[in-house]
Amino acid sequence: MKSLGYVNRYNRGIVRVQKELSENGNLQARFSVNNITVFGVNVNDATYTEDPQLRIDFTNQATNQADSALGQIVSSYSQATLAEYDTLYTQVAERFDSPEFNSLKSARTIKILNALLLEPQSKRELLVNILGLTVQVYNYQKFIEPLVVHNFIVQTIKAKPRSPKQKYAITLLGYFFLSYLNRASVK
Repeated sequence: MKSLGYVNRYNRGIVRVQKELSENGNLQARFSVNNITVFGVNVNDATYTEDPQLRIDFTNQATNQADSALGQIVSSYSQATLAEYDTLYTQVAERFDSPEFNSLKSARTIKILNALLLEPQSKRELLVNILGLTVQVYNYQKFIEPLVVHNFIVQTIKAKPRSPKQKYAITLLGYFFLSYLNRASVK
């Protein structure tokens, strides 16, 4: 490769990559050369940190901000925080009695919102693992899209809605709707 002019000098690419990553605020790249025919490179985001709680907080603040207070993602799952949300519940719950929400009052909606309360999930995880359905457009349109339209769940990567890494997270309004469904004992 060097004799054909495709490579500047041997071993210069790794040094160049490490320099660019450090200038960008990333950690050093990790190279895997264990396989004979290929090699791998692990590069962390510039926002990477060893503290998982800081990483979750930063991700929620930077990429998942919604337009209203009710559209904010439920990022803290401690019982104390959820108890605070219950005090706000009464102010919002009245609107869930309208016929607009009748199609969403189902056991499948409860399954989706409960799963998202634990952690963000991808479309495939929600449809296949949680609901036991196939990953078809119809199933997405029937069970996930209405929750997005009503702002009960939001995409975690808003800038790239079709990203293969796209996940969905529950909003505060979605948590209130889940509380409403649990109290109404929807079957």
